[in-house]
Amino acid sequence: MRPVRQAALVHVGVVLIVFPLLFATHTRWIFTHFSGDAYLEDSGWLAYLFGSADPLLHNPLAENNLSFYAHHVSPHIFLFGAPLATLFRLTGIQIFAYHQGLFFGLFFVAVYLIAARPGLRRRDWIVAVVSALLLGALSNALWQAAAYPHDEIAMIALVALAIACWLGQHRALFAICLLWLPLVREDGGFYAAVVCLSCLFVERDPSQPWNRSARLLLVLALAGLLASACSFLIKAWFFPGFDAFAKNFAGGKSFSPAPWSHLTMAFALERVGSMLQNLNIVPVLVGSAVLAMFDWRYLTGVVLLSPIYLIHLVARRPEHGHFTLYFALPWLLPCAIWLAVFARRSSLSRARFTEAIVILGVALALCAPIQAVAGMPAEFWFVAQEAVRRPVVDIRRMQDFVLLARKGFAATDVERSNLKQCVSQAIAALVPNEVRPDEVLTPDSDLRTCQMITLMRGEVFYGELATRSEAAGFRRMSSKENAEVWVATAAGPR
Repeated sequence: MRPVRQAALVHVGVVLIVFPLLFATHTRWIFTHFSGDAYLEDSGWLAYLFGSADPLLHNPLAENNLSFYAHHVSPHIFLFGAPLATLFRLTGIQIFAYHQGLFFGLFFVAVYLIAARPGLRRRDWIVAVVSALLLGALSNALWQAAAYPHDEIAMIALVALAIACWLGQHRALFAICLLWLPLVREDGGFYAAVVCLSCLFVERDPSQPWNRSARLLLVLALAGLLASACSFLIKAWFFPGFDAFAKNFAGGKSFSPAPWSHLTMAFALERVGSMLQNLNIVPVLVGSAVLAMFDWRYLTGVVLLSPIYLIHLVARRPEHGHFTLYFALPWLLPCAIWLAVFARRSSLSRARFTEAIVILGVALALCAPIQAVAGMPAEFWFVAQEAVRRPVVDIRRMQDFVLLARKGFAATDVERSNLKQCVSQAIAALVPNEVRPDEVLTPDSDLRTCQMITLMRGEVFYGELATRSEAAGFRRMSSKENAEVWVATAAGPR
């Protein structure tokens, strides 16, 4: 009993150290993001929705007059944000920051719980715990997703947590995770099915008949697929106006000449070539193939998630097809399932040393700090570093300053009534419900249509927009924190 108690204390200690560090780092990253380089799509948009406490999630004025459900069926945003907004008066940016910190931290906890199973041999226990730490906290795909703040981290965190809860016999929490997944996005039911089938295969003993738990998991998997089908129907019937599938994947309508017209041999070769150079993906594919020689269950994650990988691979948008931004997150789930299979085999004294080396090797290959040290071009460890180094300004003060400036410079005379109060992407992210879409500047916008321009120092196109504003006859009149108001001079070329 003493070694078991010591192991339990080690696990508790690791979680109590790592989870707060991840929560603080990812939370602070969001605050630094909105302090200097935010953007309307999608971080400003999502922050507004988290703070709106609106069950129908009406989009901000800067986007469109639709519900967010026309884009994605995501009650999760309302259910997470509304209590914090109404009971604790948190802003949307604060809620979004805490959301990211919580779910990045929960993903680590879930992966760690999957690996830290009782009954493992000491060698296997060390490998499993170290691999879980690397995969759950330091994977490059995690920091790549953090760089472009989005709520999809909740999906993979809940998937991993559901698997950990089932394997740990925590059925009530497993049920909560399973019920919550379809609320994150319309494909959440599919991920719920992946959870159930993964647990089924991890625990499956071919020499034993199908038991009650196995039959229950099959039923729940079917229910998950049905839930996803219903979500897509609800989106189509009750929230029309935007076809996300056509825009992101199939094309057609106003996005391309015809659905799937982008699929050519050259396109396929380019996408496959890109995937085979992606260090968030190649180690997972190689690891799955090698580990499958020891136990076919190591293929579970890649096989079950192959529809997700395939639909992204053939998507018309390069962000999806190249698995950039947060689209690489699903590639971490096979690794979490590896740890479940490895722990199961080790508890039965079947795991081999070679398996342990492969799992640890893949975890190291996926690790962002190691990729950074190796000089890999697509490493995102800088996000963790910048989350600590970059300053956080008084964001609410900036918001108040922008709103006051817009009110003070509202057009009152006929001559200027057709001019706009233009804002950059970062400023629009701070006050998305106060600006119109035509007031949000792009790098090549015509500045002659602007009465006033508000920029944020530090954003991507600040240098370009500031230079063009000065050339167009604007001068910097006032600023608060990183927000700047530029107004047209009388001598400027109007």
